[in-house]
Parts: sequence; C-alpha cells; structure tokens
Amino acid sequence: MAKNTLLWVFQYKVTASKLCFAEPSAGVASLHVPTLVVQEGGYYLEELEANAVSFFEGLLSRE
Repeated sequence: MAKNTLLWVFQYKVTASKLCFAEPSAGVASLHVPTLVVQEGGYYLEELEANAVSFFEGLLSRE
C-alpha cells in the first residue's frame, strides 16, 4: 500500500434470517463428510451469536 493511502473499513448491517445460516449448513451436514469450519471477521456483531448458533445447529443436524 502506498504511503499516505487512506484505508476505509466499513461494517454493514445485513438483514438475513436465521434460515440463511441453518439451511446451507444442514446441506453440508447431509453430505456426511468431515467438515472444517473457518470463520473470518467482518460480521454484524449484534446478530453474530444468534446466526452462529443457527449455523451450527444446521451443521449438527446430520439428517
């Protein structure tokens, strides 16, 4: 990065239902394969816990 360059970092509030997190992870769970979950940063913090719980509930569903 060049000297004197400004770097702007924004955190946007994204509205997504908990199903947006549970359904895809349930799909991965249905594959019955070893799975590694890596969480990177940049999430809307006020909903992070609820969305993470929803994601892992879907992942652990293993239908």
